[in-house]
Amino acid sequence: MVSQAPAWGLGYSPLMDDAVLPSILRRTPVTAELTFYSLLLFIPLGIISGVIAGSRPNKSSDFRFRLAAFIATSLPTFVLAIILMAVFMYS
Repeated sequence: MVSQAPAWGLGYSPLMDDAVLPSILRRTPVTAELTFYSLLLFIPLGIISGVIAGSRPNKSSDFRFRLAAFIATSLPTFVLAIILMAVFMYS
């Protein structure tokens, strides 16, 4: 398997019953689209919240944005996924 890596032969997936590289390449456009739309949402949101927090230093809005940023960056993604599934499942 390691000897095939330089030739882009990533091996065979018994779960997918296919070669690994074509499986990855088939899913790349969907992943890129999801990444693009999430950036389209979160970059303006981050800029706006940063401007609001920066314009009001040491006020409650600054602390709330700082706490949200701290939680968002320190929480493992799999834990966040479970929390979001629970929130959206019951709402």
